[in-house]
Amino acid sequence: MEELRLLGTSTSFLLISAGLLGLVIGSFLNVVVYRLPVIMQRNWTQQARELLNQGEFKEGTIWLRKALLTNPNSVDAVRMMGDFNELIRSPNTVFWRERLVQLDPNSSTNQLLLARAATASRQFDVARQAL
Repeated sequence: MEELRLLGTSTSFLLISAGLLGLVIGSFLNVVVYRLPVIMQRNWTQQARELLNQGEFKEGTIWLRKALLTNPNSVDAVRMMGDFNELIRSPNTVFWRERLVQLDPNSSTNQLLLARAATASRQFDVARQAL
């Protein structure tokens, strides 16, 4: 009760209390708005990796799509989607390899993966540009 009386009579106590409450709410919002989606995306990517390694392709791609919906710029998730599409010999492999090169343009490995996928799909212009 003493604190409530202080709030009414002391402006500085009121400002300090409001500031502390703002910090607590801001910290909570930081976790909910920023960190939680990052953690969820990381978990979904890991879940997808485990399922794809076990040969559970349908379930694995569901988790991978969730991860990409949360963060379409995730290099790890885009690389995994390219790997999966290459494994099933999908024509979409070139799209995912191009996306990977866009996200990580300094990686020669990614450029070689794109060239290989483009060559397999007979998209020789894309393969030439990748190299």
